[in-house]
Amino acid sequence: MSAYSALLRNSVFPLLLRRENRQESLKHLRFLQKSQYWPEQQLLDYQWEKLTALLKHAYDTTKYYRTVFDERGLTPESFKSFDDLQQLPLLTREIIDANREEIISSYFRREDLQEFGTGGTTTRRLTLYRDNPGAMMKLAIGWRFEQFMGQQLCDKVTVFWPPHVDFGHHSSRLSEFKDKYLLRTQVFYTGAATDETMRQFYHNMLSFGPHYLKCFPNALHSFTEFAQKHNLPLPSVQGIMSTGELLYPEVRTLFEETYQAPVFDMYGSREVGNTSSECERHEGHHIAMESSIVEFIDGDRAVAPGEEGEVIVTDLTNYGFPMIRYQLGDIGKPLDHSCSCGRTLRLMTAGIGRLTDRYVGLDGRRHSGIVFGVEITETGPPMGKMQIIQRTITDWHVRVTNDPEPGQELFDHIRNRMKAMVGEGINITIEVVDEIPPEKSGKTRFFKCEVPQ
Repeated sequence: MSAYSALLRNSVFPLLLRRENRQESLKHLRFLQKSQYWPEQQLLDYQWEKLTALLKHAYDTTKYYRTVFDERGLTPESFKSFDDLQQLPLLTREIIDANREEIISSYFRREDLQEFGTGGTTTRRLTLYRDNPGAMMKLAIGWRFEQFMGQQLCDKVTVFWPPHVDFGHHSSRLSEFKDKYLLRTQVFYTGAATDETMRQFYHNMLSFGPHYLKCFPNALHSFTEFAQKHNLPLPSVQGIMSTGELLYPEVRTLFEETYQAPVFDMYGSREVGNTSSECERHEGHHIAMESSIVEFIDGDRAVAPGEEGEVIVTDLTNYGFPMIRYQLGDIGKPLDHSCSCGRTLRLMTAGIGRLTDRYVGLDGRRHSGIVFGVEITETGPPMGKMQIIQRTITDWHVRVTNDPEPGQELFDHIRNRMKAMVGEGINITIEVVDEIPPEKSGKTRFFKCEVPQ
């Protein structure tokens, strides 16, 4: 994007990575820039090599997978094709909750694994682990997807991000300097945005002058509506990457018209990382085949290209906590055409079943419903599954499952956090249930807004 970006990218940035022991990520990026153009069979051969190594590792070093294999009369050598993966059961959140210690690989010391959590926007929060080498590959996958829209390392990017879990540490002046002037990244925490914080961030963004935007679409949507309402001119950028939520066509159009830039939809999760992304041709999502095997199933069968199916991901990079056939709870479609961009990575559509609604605040504006998942389920006492329903602007209903049995402490926590985010003028009823039924899409909806558009 600029000579200064190139200077940082080629000199300062590698030094920063080496200081943080993350220099392998650049090596992975160089590999990924080449592998995306390999012949498809070469990619499939690479996937198979990674899969067979992962299956053997999981069998040899984890109690959970050894038990699963043995119960089914399987060994790592039983797998002769990708279709044979269906001999293994799906890995669900409930299974992870019940077998977390048995899934951790004995090859790693616990202190050498990165612990991270999910936001609970589909069901309950989940604690997982990732080994450092795998994390470096996932980092490089994200960089490659950003390059799909033209963004290079150290180009200026402004990020609109609602999950508070990513803002849980205190930033020192040194780290703020590094982010702004070396990594050239500006982040706006939108989880509890107000008119005051949005106006302040608007001026900060103009001063920063981003070349690219990265966002949860509901977060950028709210900011864009605020700016338009107050007649605040917004800058044009080179590209916008949307992730974390379903990107509706009308929202894509709004962003493209407002910021005079193409929008790129990226699909991923905290559990298995970035999985797929649109490129500059927008003919589907390119799957990161080097790091993931993606299945699309309906019950116990694989769906045909163009048919909707549940998205199941095997993470080929996480040896510390193997995630084999993980059930994300999303719906997508495999595609059988190739992309005219020349990349040979297989294509999919994503997000058909990602149903995060926007709630209507007391100010009459719509805000991202994902904020409830990250603000309520990531804090407070242990809780089961949860669903929040907005009946009217002031009437809210919360369902909580009875595993574990909820008490007054949890009820107070839910009410306090919701009122802190929405306002004291809302009424909240809480219902304890045995189970929360899924939608027709197959996904359990965390938040539902019944207030008319």
